[in-house]
Amino acid sequence: MKVSRIIWAVALCFAAAVVQPSSSRAEDEEEGFEVVIGKDAKAFHLPRGNKRVKIVPAFEDYLFMVEDVCSSLSIKGDDCLIYTMNGEVSNALAAVIEGNKVIIYDRRLSGLVGSYEGAMGILAHEVAHHYCRHHFDVSKNNWQAELEADRFAGASFKRMKYPLEAALAMAVVLDERPSTSHPPADLRRKAIEAGWNKPETGKMCRST
Repeated sequence: MKVSRIIWAVALCFAAAVVQPSSSRAEDEEEGFEVVIGKDAKAFHLPRGNKRVKIVPAFEDYLFMVEDVCSSLSIKGDDCLIYTMNGEVSNALAAVIEGNKVIIYDRRLSGLVGSYEGAMGILAHEVAHHYCRHHFDVSKNNWQAELEADRFAGASFKRMKYPLEAALAMAVVLDERPSTSHPPADLRRKAIEAGWNKPETGKMCRST
């Protein structure tokens, strides 16, 4: 399909600069690409230290999830030009790779959240990091950025006419204890609920 061809074209483009290539293009397309994600990357939810991750274009259902999230909040054009990839990053992360906005989603998360809505909630959270430009806004601490992304996700679910329970489906993978990078799960559930209750606040994470 056309969307798949676009994804591969972009993957091949940034692979040329940041990936260790395989022996042939045919093998690359079958096996994916390796990218190095670490302290110098423009990304949220980074693993500790530098990590070499193999990524492949995501299945179409992930593309559709991102499109639905963007449509629900009337996000258009370059703001939603986000490429979904799958890779074993033990989480999901929003990254800018060679100028391309990318979400790397670990498919093992789907087994943990156990539903389409849960997976879409995780992707909505990552879309928010891109939309809110959290990679570049050094004025915000990690907790603020995470809560803004959760509120955004809740708002998108309300606009898509999902019940609050669906918006909270991703909460099963949230850490109950706080860390330097993430607030505790109870605060994050409240942020999701706040976005769902007042969807007009979902995009307030940036002024332009």
